[in-house]
Amino acid sequence: MAINRTEFRKMHVSSSAEKMIADYQTGMIDISRYDRAVQIRRINMFYESPHVINIKVFADGDLSSVIGSLNFPANSSGSKIVSLRPQFSARAKSLCLKISSLDVATLSTIRKIEVEIDE
Repeated sequence: MAINRTEFRKMHVSSSAEKMIADYQTGMIDISRYDRAVQIRRINMFYESPHVINIKVFADGDLSSVIGSLNFPANSSGSKIVSLRPQFSARAKSLCLKISSLDVATLSTIRKIEVEIDE
């Protein structure tokens, strides 16, 4: 008969000086209605952040190669959608976005992300 045990271990004591960089990665999102690659035209984000937010783009299930990266500027008001056109040429059937905050001391809020494509 198996014995189930639960053990708790204290890793470290949290302090007011503790900081963390936030990363969020989506799963692979199908962006093509058909089984052919489409062009990524713009990435739009509705957010509030006093610092730059970086988005790395991965395509077609390959999470080892970044096809491009975008840096969204600080947007302290959070009252508008910021739209960036990628400087890289990218065609994909599906994509994954890795979103990173580059500053550890302040709070960022992301309300919406949109990807515009041409079929």
